[in-house]
Amino acid sequence: MDVFTLALSLSSVVMLLSIFTSSFDSSDFLSVLPSKLTIGFTLLFFSLLTSMITFLASILIHLEKKWTATLYAVAFFPVTVLALMQFPFNAAFVAKLKVYFLEFMNIFPERRRRRHIGI
Repeated sequence: MDVFTLALSLSSVVMLLSIFTSSFDSSDFLSVLPSKLTIGFTLLFFSLLTSMITFLASILIHLEKKWTATLYAVAFFPVTVLALMQFPFNAAFVAKLKVYFLEFMNIFPERRRRRHIGI
């Protein structure tokens, strides 16, 4: 599970760094950039989730005393709050991205016509 967490976090870092290091045209702000941001945020969220699962598994394996369970529950509280705050942001970002794409297609209908005609 640690390897999966590491792979997700490195993938999110690479995806978000690829946004910073590449040059974008104005047309890329509609298709390429939002998709890279969505993938990067989603990978980051799942990386946090798998980190919590891995941490919990290691705690349960090494749990010997009763008072440490309370200490670990308190340690999980900020991470849980962060995950609960980030998930609605990610879901709203994806939903808004779909709305912007549909608005763009309504502004430039000739792109849609060309696809249907086969040009």
